[in-house]
Amino acid sequence: MRTLARKSLAWVLAVLLAVGVWGMAGVSLSTVSAATNGDYTYTTLSDGTLSITGYTGSQRDLVIPAQLDGIPVTSISNNAFQDNSALYSVVIPEGITEIGAQAFYGCGNLADIDLPSTLESVAANSFEETACFNNPNRWFNGCFYLEDVLLCAYPETPTNLKVWDNTRIIAGGAAAYSTNLTGLVLPDSVEFMGEGAFAYCTALTSVTLSDGMETIPAAAFALCTELREIFLPDSLRVIGESAFAGDVSLGAMVLPDSLELVEAGAFELCTGLSFYGHAGSYGQQYANNNGFPFLVIADGLPFMDVAPSGVYYTEAVQYVYGEGLMTGMNPTTFAPAENLSRAHFATILYRMAGSPSVAGMDNPFEDNQSGAFYYDAAIWCNNAGILTGYYNPDGSFTGRFGPSDNITREQLATMLYRYADYIGADTSARTSLDGFGDGAAVSSFAVEALEWAAAEGIVSGRLTTPPTIAPQDNASRADTAVMIQRFLV
Repeated sequence: MRTLARKSLAWVLAVLLAVGVWGMAGVSLSTVSAATNGDYTYTTLSDGTLSITGYTGSQRDLVIPAQLDGIPVTSISNNAFQDNSALYSVVIPEGITEIGAQAFYGCGNLADIDLPSTLESVAANSFEETACFNNPNRWFNGCFYLEDVLLCAYPETPTNLKVWDNTRIIAGGAAAYSTNLTGLVLPDSVEFMGEGAFAYCTALTSVTLSDGMETIPAAAFALCTELREIFLPDSLRVIGESAFAGDVSLGAMVLPDSLELVEAGAFELCTGLSFYGHAGSYGQQYANNNGFPFLVIADGLPFMDVAPSGVYYTEAVQYVYGEGLMTGMNPTTFAPAENLSRAHFATILYRMAGSPSVAGMDNPFEDNQSGAFYYDAAIWCNNAGILTGYYNPDGSFTGRFGPSDNITREQLATMLYRYADYIGADTSARTSLDGFGDGAAVSSFAVEALEWAAAEGIVSGRLTTPPTIAPQDNASRADTAVMIQRFLV
């Protein structure tokens, strides 16, 4: 609901962050009094499993039991092992899914910690003031990791936080109050994020979440007041309570079809926010029920700038996106009116060919640098006779193909014609260009290709009187999608 006052919301979040309770959402302790088993105290959770609430032992190297009194242990509660100076190493068993706030805080000699693969939630301060935490060799780029868990980003987070590849969990409150952080891209290995993970990151402007993430937890990005864009994965099912509360700069967000639940206050005080999504989705229902504007986007697309109807290129964009031939400029923007580069068109043709290996092929282009997204595509297109590059007036090769140069309509038709010839398609059809008002302006190298493209209906000309082919105009991304669809379908 959208009812909290700004002051009260800020106060609540501030208190939660200050006391460090992030990370234990989902652990529902029963009212049964704590029981004891040897050095351990525990309580029963609502699902019948146990949570360890205390430890009075003095073992140096501790292996925490997976069961107590024959019942599985699935969590370690807040402060359970706090200030135990006897501990030097601890093995947390498989089956444990959650570790609470300050669970091992102040265990000053604790240097070695083995985490279970079943872990899903852990508080950022659960291992603070341990020998492990205080070891500078455990810190990388201002971040403290344990195995595949990013526990915290103290004392300062860099402007663009580099989350390690293979990171699986981001702890609750891990980067809260990181006021230097401006951009965040999570690797696809990240499955779980704790409550308040990036709350109060007041300089954060852009976030891309990992593919496969299903839940944005409570207050995850609360009071990130400069956050303008966030790209949600198609796997997302739940947006938690107050997840984006107070993010007053958020202007638009695409809600994926996978979304099933938006909890109370998730977008509290996001006064300028509007949502995009598909007709009939839960996202549309949520927006309508909570007073947010909702704009319908084309079926099968995540792009806010491709209307479901009323434009000539919608079906073509659906086709090339669905076939994996063209993607967006970012996860929510196709940019239909933007010019297409020569590198991007080479990449489209390479994808059409199945992205074959270029092992053993020469790279003749000095401006085709290893590591570029188009590197293999340019090599393959050149070796297939599709992309020849630029030549000097005297006929000598410049060594360049101009990856960032805009591709013209006649260049695009020529490369597509060469591709058709390469795959053995029939390219014999011809239509005279005399029917176009600017047919005589076509460059000599492109005449055959445009005659073929016109005959096949790939190029139809612009609706002028007489129609024009605009050979030297830059090809837009929308026009490219249309031409590719006409060629392939």
